[in-house]
Amino acid sequence: MKSVRQRAILDIIQSRDIDTQEQLLEELRAQEEAKLAVRSGYWVLYRYDPKRKAEGKNPFMLDFKEPRYDLREFFMGEVRFNSLQRTFPDAAEALLVEARNQCRNRWARYTHLAAQDYSRLLDVLEGYPIHAQEKT
Repeated sequence: MKSVRQRAILDIIQSRDIDTQEQLLEELRAQEEAKLAVRSGYWVLYRYDPKRKAEGKNPFMLDFKEPRYDLREFFMGEVRFNSLQRTFPDAAEALLVEARNQCRNRWARYTHLAAQDYSRLLDVLEGYPIHAQEKT
C-alpha cells in the first residue's frame, strides 16, 4: 500500500508532463506551501453546496481545522514577506499583526457560518416574497 505522499507524487507525474526531478520537486514544494497556508489560517478551505439547503442542512462546510501553524513561519517562507522583514522589520511586524487579526476574524466568521442551523430555514421563508420584480 502506498503512502499519501507516494500517491501524490504519482498523481503529479501522471497528471502533468513532468520531465525532470527538479519539476517534480517544485510541484511538491508548492503542495507543501499550500498545506502550510491552510494550517496557518491564511487560506480557508470550505465547500458550499446549495442543494443541502433543500435538505435542511447547512450548505457551508469547513474543510479545515482550527489554525495551528504560526503565521509568521508561513510568511517567512514567502519571498515578499521575507524580504520586507529584512528591509523594513517594523512595517513587516505591523503587517503580521494585522494579518493575524484578519485570520482570526475570518476563522470566527467561517465557523459561525458553518454552525448555522438550516433545519428550519425553509419554514421561516415560507410565504416570503423573494421573487425579483420584473422591470417594465
